[in-house]
Amino acid sequence: MGGPRDRQFAARAAALVLALAAGCQTNRPRVDAALRASGPASPASAYPVACPDRLDLQVAGHAEWSGPHDVGPDGCLRLADANPLRVEGLTPAQVATRVAAALHLSPDEVSVDVAEYGSRQVFLFGQVDGPERAVPYQGPETVVDLLRRAGGLPPGAEVRTVSVVRPHVAAGRRPEVFTVDLAAILLRGDPKTNVVLEPYDQVYVAETPRYSVLKLLPEWMHVRENSRQEAAGSGQ
Repeated sequence: MGGPRDRQFAARAAALVLALAAGCQTNRPRVDAALRASGPASPASAYPVACPDRLDLQVAGHAEWSGPHDVGPDGCLRLADANPLRVEGLTPAQVATRVAAALHLSPDEVSVDVAEYGSRQVFLFGQVDGPERAVPYQGPETVVDLLRRAGGLPPGAEVRTVSVVRPHVAAGRRPEVFTVDLAAILLRGDPKTNVVLEPYDQVYVAETPRYSVLKLLPEWMHVRENSRQEAAGSGQ
């Protein structure tokens, strides 16, 4: 288990872990429960389609037009025996209206859904559920909605330190940084920091100081700390 210096470091680190664990951790279970709760409906109704999104088109009584259709590089849908229809930038409902007009059908005979989102992404970094990754952009959803869709947050995530970086690369402007207070949003009903995401936004979730220290401890101390937490939980 190492020499005296190693044991001394481990003891100090353990004391720090316990001190941090006694800090602002009481709200974490409530935040996790609120994140697991069902959120609002999918923002797909406001999603502007673009290449290479795939749409599910259903035309009543017309199998030749129904089925999956990709938005092409020119922003158009191509249907059998019909001229290309430009749909880029339209919502699914607007695409359905345009298709119905082009095929001389009633609007209620055509429905359109997004089958695959492929044109834009948002990015998750830091302490997130699963690996850091790009997540398909599905419309104007909030940070909380995205975290719910991505699976919530792992135990090492710091719910008080969530940030959104908006790069503004295409616009040639300086990046913007927004701080998100999950506890205020989920526990106090204060939506001010619940940023509505745009394509290519980057969401960063920091790790708790306690989690940072635990990673430095030997494995046998992880077991001791986990046992302490389980005992505390059973006593509640």
